[in-house]
Amino acid sequence: MVGPSSVFTHNDGLDLDPLSDTGSNYPCFVTDGGSGELPVFEPGSTQKIELRGSAVHGGGSCQISFTYDNPPTKNSVFRVVKSFQGACPLGVSGNLAANPNNVLPALPFTVPEDMPAGVAVVAWTWFNKIGNREMYMRCAPVKIGGSNTDTSKFETLPEILKANIGNGCTTREGADIKFPDPGNDVVGQGTEGPIGNCG
Repeated sequence: MVGPSSVFTHNDGLDLDPLSDTGSNYPCFVTDGGSGELPVFEPGSTQKIELRGSAVHGGGSCQISFTYDNPPTKNSVFRVVKSFQGACPLGVSGNLAANPNNVLPALPFTVPEDMPAGVAVVAWTWFNKIGNREMYMRCAPVKIGGSNTDTSKFETLPEILKANIGNGCTTREGADIKFPDPGNDVVGQGTEGPIGNCG
């Protein structure tokens, strides 16, 4: 993930690595918080997650979410604003020609109108279709504009799926994951749900 430009610097792992299969670096590679001027996301605006790389693993399913914990911890709740069930980041049969700087199609999403104002962390989580059973996660601190202080509607948004990180929930290779609760803004149908204790 290269955008938003405030994306966290990782304390461990390479920029293109998945999370550990033990969950030791969940969430966001255990970041230490952002610094500097943050991009402003106005409620109701269209924003985008920008990605790069070539190992797209046949696509898969991904979610865009927010938490108001900065830095996020293992106990943070990431609430979903958009789900892509299949063809994320691309619907291809395998990987692209090797190039870690290859620019992939951006993933657009709408910031909910009732998002509380303040510093938040936007996250992109991805479950690849082909290859090892993995969970990818990238995060960036941002500022939510406006003056809303009511968190009640935000707290009704579903939580992200967590799988393949030693938590008893896994995904099957070859499947475009159908999220148990994808939220209201959904692209694609997915082919099957995750396996195990995924609640």
